Amino acid sequence: MGNANHITRILFLIYCPVIIAQNLDWKAHDVGNIYDIVTNTWCQGDVAGGGSMGGLPSRTLIYPKGSESTYQASVDASGIEPTIAARKYTLDGPISVTSSGPFSCNEVYPSTAEWDTIWHVQRGEIVDIPYWPGYEGISDQDFVRRASDYNIDPSGDSYIQLCESDDNPHTDPLFIDVITTSHAWANPPLDEFMIWQNYIIPTHGKLYNVYFGWYWGMCIGNMPAPSGLDDCVYYDPENYLSIGYDDERQDDGPVPGPIGHKMYPVEKWTPNGREKINLDELNTSFIPYYDPTGATDIDIYNDVFLADRIEQEYCGPYSRGASSEWTIYGPIDSLVFGDTLKVTWSQILGQGYEGFYQNLSVSDWLYENDFSSPAPPPSPEVSFSIASNQVTLDWTPTTGGVNPEEWQDDIRLDTELEPQPFEGYRVYKSAESLYGPWTLLAEFDIDNNDFFNNTGLSRTFTDEGLLNNIEYYYSVTSFSKPDIVTNFPSVESSISGNAIEVIVGTGVPETVGEVAAVPNPYRGDVYYNTFNPPWEKAGSAGIWMEQDRRIQFINLPYPSKLIIYTLSGDVVRTLDHNDPLKGYKDWDLTSNVGQTVASGIYLFSAEDLKNNEVQTGKFVIIK
Repeated sequence: MGNANHITRILFLIYCPVIIAQNLDWKAHDVGNIYDIVTNTWCQGDVAGGGSMGGLPSRTLIYPKGSESTYQASVDASGIEPTIAARKYTLDGPISVTSSGPFSCNEVYPSTAEWDTIWHVQRGEIVDIPYWPGYEGISDQDFVRRASDYNIDPSGDSYIQLCESDDNPHTDPLFIDVITTSHAWANPPLDEFMIWQNYIIPTHGKLYNVYFGWYWGMCIGNMPAPSGLDDCVYYDPENYLSIGYDDERQDDGPVPGPIGHKMYPVEKWTPNGREKINLDELNTSFIPYYDPTGATDIDIYNDVFLADRIEQEYCGPYSRGASSEWTIYGPIDSLVFGDTLKVTWSQILGQGYEGFYQNLSVSDWLYENDFSSPAPPPSPEVSFSIASNQVTLDWTPTTGGVNPEEWQDDIRLDTELEPQPFEGYRVYKSAESLYGPWTLLAEFDIDNNDFFNNTGLSRTFTDEGLLNNIEYYYSVTSFSKPDIVTNFPSVESSISGNAIEVIVGTGVPETVGEVAAVPNPYRGDVYYNTFNPPWEKAGSAGIWMEQDRRIQFINLPYPSKLIIYTLSGDVVRTLDHNDPLKGYKDWDLTSNVGQTVASGIYLFSAEDLKNNEVQTGKFVIIK
């Protein structure tokens, strides 16, 4: 992070509290095998935003990415809500608990400054963030954000909390800034955990007996079915690890999990240097069923932060109090202006306990290695050409463009033995989304060496037998040789990070004459969303709904107008076709006023707006 005092001085100079934050933001970690939402309110998921962050997916965490196994059943039960507590000003001063979630009143928001959002930084990229000049990315996907727990009452000089009320009493804020960096890696063996680093910086007064940790409203299960009814939590004291899992004895389907959060030693930065504090020097509280609803800061401080006990083990059913847990460490004697408390943890997933603990060991290794690891080669730049029922992908390196075959990595220790770490390319395909699930179509690697299959390099690939006017998704990744000195395995660039959408077909016709509705008849008793590839796709919630129905009008010229009528001549829907690259238009079976249409015979007219030629036709809907 650079010099702690330098960062603190910058934060103090731009400290400008406001009553309402205007730039709530969220982003998704999606390069590895975990899909996870973060916000700039110091939490995962739209916990703090109360639904105010537009477009936020309902699935907060999905593992494996692209699957239906979700670890968070709803936004309200999304992942970790970090929290910190302390006495202010004196050893017997007032108590304050700063939380990032709604269970004890969210108190941590960004400022209104345009730049106080979520910064995305890639490995090795250097970015000048206003509060962190010269930040250098350490993972394939770093998110950097800052929030504060103070706000000013414009009517006077007193400080208030945004959500303080008679029903939710809280003491004064701690007056802290929190910078959080989260880190995700794209390739095995680093792609099934994420690292979170929190820099807690006092901006006013002195804090005593500082405790830190999280509240975790954990819920494991499959969407959209009810979940959380058989979830359990427990604590692994040897690894400072809180764990949630699904009780397979009560689960009829596949059991996801486990999921865990590992706390690493904390660091206290002062003007005189840095002190590492091992967790065995601190008290540990693991309270798996304390419901904070309606509790005051003093209640939470006394009942949870001062508990100094580990309560093992607790199982659901899920509620705010059950299938959740508090994990708290402390106390740190004091923090004053000029200090920074760095708190680091890892969020770990895996296939079963064997995979989970293997990923934990890799996370520990990465932490001990200061997050330095061999990188994958850069993703190739992919272009494509389409024809009827086929697509040809081309990733030939261009002059001045990215060339994975000439890439070097200073982290590797085998450069004298293997001066060129690049090994080959892999081609993937999905019929569902840019996030998969993916099918490996081909692998090409350098011939005549000791690695992989020696198939020989190719820089083009043609996929045939596709359906026209259907979305397909492709990715071409590059992968390295293993490091023969450290035995670090081959690493591969992100699949989703390089994914493209391709729609094959015959292109746009010159004029009307062969326009048709597909399917015809449309049948309401057919589950088009189960086709492979799916003809109808579920929305962002992952649940197929009425508005996801799809009739496609093909062979449309550009530009053109499509009008759908009843047999009696009433206009049902008017559709404008203004895409010069597509010869089709989708209709969701709703009218101009948003009503779903009934069964029946329908007519359509398609007008070529270039020459006013008109074609008519009919189709049938059976529900």
